[in-house]
Amino acid sequence: GIITIGFGLLTLLFLTASPDTASWLSERERQIVVLTNEADRALKAHEGFSRAQITSAFTDPRTYLWGLAYFANYIPVYSVVLSLPTVVAGLGHTGTGATVMAVWPYFVGFALVLGAGWTTDRWGARFVHYAVPIGVVMVALVVLIAETDDTVRYGMFFLVMFMFVPISTMWSWLAQNVAGSNKRAAATGLVFSMGNLGGIASGWIYSAEWAPRFVPGHAINLACYAVALVAGACLWWSYRRDNRLRDRAEGIERGVSVYQRRKGLLGEDLGDLGDK
Repeated sequence: GIITIGFGLLTLLFLTASPDTASWLSERERQIVVLTNEADRALKAHEGFSRAQITSAFTDPRTYLWGLAYFANYIPVYSVVLSLPTVVAGLGHTGTGATVMAVWPYFVGFALVLGAGWTTDRWGARFVHYAVPIGVVMVALVVLIAETDDTVRYGMFFLVMFMFVPISTMWSWLAQNVAGSNKRAAATGLVFSMGNLGGIASGWIYSAEWAPRFVPGHAINLACYAVALVAGACLWWSYRRDNRLRDRAEGIERGVSVYQRRKGLLGEDLGDLGDK
């Protein structure tokens, strides 16, 4: 609670009322944020309820691909840490000491999410921020399956905390590639609902009879991440193909930056970027 209150107080210093007064943004970054917000407001000003957009969210195959990716990511997020207390106990820690040892990996996860948020905002490359952390977690799961030393296994949980990065990356990636506020709202709700079904499945993965190594549980999560990686790669390829077709139709040459592509686009034109 004290840590939460402390971060809340820090927001008084860093959370500004508008982009115009954000001292931690450069002048160019402030202009980008202001223009983007104006474009979004211009689009929403004449965009009311649209049954067609909502229907599109439910009929677009990519919505279900997003749901599969989220589902496959969330099963490990809910379940893999269930084996951490057993590893901590194997190191000889009990009571408060065990609790403290179980908390440290989460601090690393917290820092990783903040760092990934900064880098993905600065350089984009959503798929890279999605795929690389999944690869790191998959390596950690392989080690957890093969290794018997609890010290090594405990260390792997610091790498397992990369699992929070793809989840946070997915939401910005999804929101930026589903156009129309109605479709975006419907797709986000549907994907979130599909993904959270992983919480139901996760409760059955780490059975007590598989303790203390939980090899079958780690293997299931490894398979989940393989599915998540394939689903993410399909989404990346799909949007990349659409963008190339759109650029070709608009006569935009390869090598032109995304900022040059969007120059002069407002309202509906900007809102349709990334969607079919």
